[in-house]
Amino acid sequence: MSRPESRAAALTGIGVRLPGPTGEPVRGPHQLWNTLLSGASALGRYPHHRWEHMARRLHPDDRPQSPWPVASLQPPDQVEHTAFHLSAAEAQRLSATQRLVLEVGAEALEDAGLDPATLAGPDTGLYVGSASPDEAVEAFNENARPGLADLSAGGAGMLATPLSRWLDSRGPLLTMDTSCSSSLYALDAARRDLADGRVSTALVIGVNTARTPAVSRAFAHGPVLAPEPVSHPFDTGAEGFVRGEGAVAVVLRNQHEADQDRDRLYALLTHTRTGADGRSAAAGAPSASAQAELLTRTYSEADITPDEIGYLIAHGTATRAGDHAEARALGRVFDRGEHTPLWVGSVKGAFGHSEGAAGLLGVVAAALSLHHGHIPPTAGHRVPSPALGRHHLRVPTQQMRWPRAVDSARRAGVTSLGFSGAIAHALLEQAPPPRPGHEDTDQQPAHVWALSATSKAALAEQAGRLHEQLTRPDPPSAARVSAHLARRTDRRGPWRAALVHAPGSNGIAGLEALAQGRAHEALVGPARAGTGRLAWVFGGHGAARPGMGAQLYRADEIFARHMDRAHQALVQHTLAPWHPARGAAQGLAQTQQATWAMQTALAATLAERWELTPEVVVGHSLGEVAAAQVAGALDVDQAARLVVARSELLERVAPTGGMLSLEADSATARALAAAHGVEVAAANAPLLQVLSGPRERLEAVRVQAEQDGYTARELPAAPPAHSRAVEPVLGELADRLGRLRAQPPRVEMVSTVSATSVQDLSTDYWVRQLRAPVDYEAALACVARQGPVLVAELSPHPVLAVPTMRIAARHHLDAQVATLVDGTDAESQGLARLAARAHGHGLTLHQGDGPHPPVELRPRTWRAHTPADWPKTLAGLEPDEACAALAAWVHQCVDELAPGPVRETDRDTVLEELGLNSMHRLILRAEILSHLPPETATAVEQNPTINGISHTLAQTLIRAGDPAARTRVGSS
Repeated sequence: MSRPESRAAALTGIGVRLPGPTGEPVRGPHQLWNTLLSGASALGRYPHHRWEHMARRLHPDDRPQSPWPVASLQPPDQVEHTAFHLSAAEAQRLSATQRLVLEVGAEALEDAGLDPATLAGPDTGLYVGSASPDEAVEAFNENARPGLADLSAGGAGMLATPLSRWLDSRGPLLTMDTSCSSSLYALDAARRDLADGRVSTALVIGVNTARTPAVSRAFAHGPVLAPEPVSHPFDTGAEGFVRGEGAVAVVLRNQHEADQDRDRLYALLTHTRTGADGRSAAAGAPSASAQAELLTRTYSEADITPDEIGYLIAHGTATRAGDHAEARALGRVFDRGEHTPLWVGSVKGAFGHSEGAAGLLGVVAAALSLHHGHIPPTAGHRVPSPALGRHHLRVPTQQMRWPRAVDSARRAGVTSLGFSGAIAHALLEQAPPPRPGHEDTDQQPAHVWALSATSKAALAEQAGRLHEQLTRPDPPSAARVSAHLARRTDRRGPWRAALVHAPGSNGIAGLEALAQGRAHEALVGPARAGTGRLAWVFGGHGAARPGMGAQLYRADEIFARHMDRAHQALVQHTLAPWHPARGAAQGLAQTQQATWAMQTALAATLAERWELTPEVVVGHSLGEVAAAQVAGALDVDQAARLVVARSELLERVAPTGGMLSLEADSATARALAAAHGVEVAAANAPLLQVLSGPRERLEAVRVQAEQDGYTARELPAAPPAHSRAVEPVLGELADRLGRLRAQPPRVEMVSTVSATSVQDLSTDYWVRQLRAPVDYEAALACVARQGPVLVAELSPHPVLAVPTMRIAARHHLDAQVATLVDGTDAESQGLARLAARAHGHGLTLHQGDGPHPPVELRPRTWRAHTPADWPKTLAGLEPDEACAALAAWVHQCVDELAPGPVRETDRDTVLEELGLNSMHRLILRAEILSHLPPETATAVEQNPTINGISHTLAQTLIRAGDPAARTRVGSS
């Protein structure tokens, strides 16, 4: 038989929820590894409240005097429904195991550093192993009254359905039940689908609960259940296993893709194989020959020898028959000498026999052993069974270094044996070292740590976990944190915050402040994400500042590269090109050229580093050159030629006049201009105008304006642009530009000449633009009237922020303002601060400096939804208030189920027209019944509108004869 080509899967993420030795659950790979190293046991007995419920369901003759041993785990009572895009009613219908699968699956994805939003589609598969009948027994027992909605929580095949809906995954959705080997069978299916290219990411989950007493009774009658809460794998004192509850999840990815993305690789899953005991001695009796055959075929197909296995995690249930059969099988396959024994372990002495999840738990334990290079002790093992010595097997009783590996590659095997006769084996190998990254060559002056979550509390919790990791010894680099938050977390959360981390802006302290609900200078937010477009505006005269670009050029290699590109373009058109490394700009022409160079380099840096690009641009006078370039109408050479010609001609006419800023309305500005022979050059805001003309006339305007109670001031070094003073040079401007072959803008550009979107930006436009007045107020109003907008000013010195805020206030526009400076001289932080504001506006930041490994964080704390106590709430309300409260509650329930927002005016619209299907109505009915008497069950179908349902509920409460209800609700 020819061997198939080995195509290993990378194990990149781990999620666990297991019973803990201290009573607290073990969560995440870090806690699991420490628990394994400790050799401690989580075995105990059923808690009193659970045992009472179970004992009542047993036949009186079967009720033992004391609770059975178990490694028990309390499943989540509720689920944080907003985190999984569930309505409160849907979340309430989930079974306990579904809630466990949801949370542990999400924790495995977070540990792998996979953004859940990237897993939608057919390339993601979900594979579940479970052998517990608990859900079906509880949902469909003889006293239950299940409805259609209960089907979604009652069957093993539905365990991962909520997870699939959350991820929008459309690859395989598979649940396997082969009894105790279920999760290893699921792992085998996942590995094969990855190898065949059917999926690129597989989430494999093993889960087990032990709530149904009949199963434990059968094991106790076996007898294979240990009488005491101890388990002794491969031990002379082995008396049986202890049932264990828990959930384990692993993320598998294609090894090449995982390596390219610099994922954390715990281990490689190189091969798996499944089989069966066949005609064994009896049902449930293990077959040593079948096990040996399976292992032999597994290693043969993987093209390795048994000698290369350094550690094997056996099924190891601590039943004498099972352990002896497994020892015989291992002895046949490995045939080790006395001095080179095979190290064999089991996890069941620590966490009990987690049945359907047992195989995957063994895989995770083996992967962590490979990852850390140590073998943990086997909890519960004291005196080796004689069979171990006969077959040269040894069980570790203390932590030990991994035995010297053949070819320097550590390899481990994991066996899982099903009571059904279905058996499986997995082969794992030490992952190769990660390829070199960018952490140590970081040239970014300031980083943005962008966080998002479904609630403000979840945002603070996320910040706390990240702060905890960054304050430990050997923390991850700032670049790695940025990359993790930009690529490896769910960025769809409505609550946003961002930290600017730089030498002068301590993002770590800002994280602590965010976690504690305090403000901090490095923190932007927290706040609900904004909506709408991103507009970039570029200032004109006054947008320059002394020394601009010098600090940023030294600190930021991306900015420096784009600045050099702008400089090279200027070199082609002027003898005195400006460069930030050579000192401040001199004279009007060079200052305007420097302003353009800064604006274009800033825009290019934002686009390259964070992929931030505008949806609309606006430029003020000189700023329209950068706006046209960013919009794609001009290339860098055309823009440089334009700005050089324009600035040099303005410098020539500068001695003939200047500009005056006037804080007055447009009518007053026009009257003063006409009275003194000057012109209105710019309408910047409702009470902010700019006049242009001869200086002596502008001085007369200033004197009269101040006499009339207005504020006026001369703009330093400003030329008399946008006035008749430039008319003598317009022809030369046209000649110098020639036939400027501008392209139609790829990004919308709203002209401050016409206050409309402009398409033709050829020579004629720029000649007209220098003479015509600037109408920034009308242009910005045109932009903002199309919907909410974040107006980001890309100028070294912000000159448009105040006018923008005044325009927004005057015209009642939904416009937010962001600038590159905040009153400090930290130029290197300006771009990061603007990116942080963009994140808060709801935009997505991407990381542009290459992949980094994920940051290791402890598992998140889930915040459960607590249903409202409606009877108690209604009891304290007046009749009209109670009616309004019922209507508001039904409205909220419908809004959570509907595909789109439900408005107040929709309360008389039938549910179907709001997008609710029959399953949604069943969920709504179940939500109502969970809070109100059974008589309210017909409300949804009788009057299927929000107001109709509310009215029916009120009337039903009255007809029920409840005096309290009658008092509360009145006649509705």
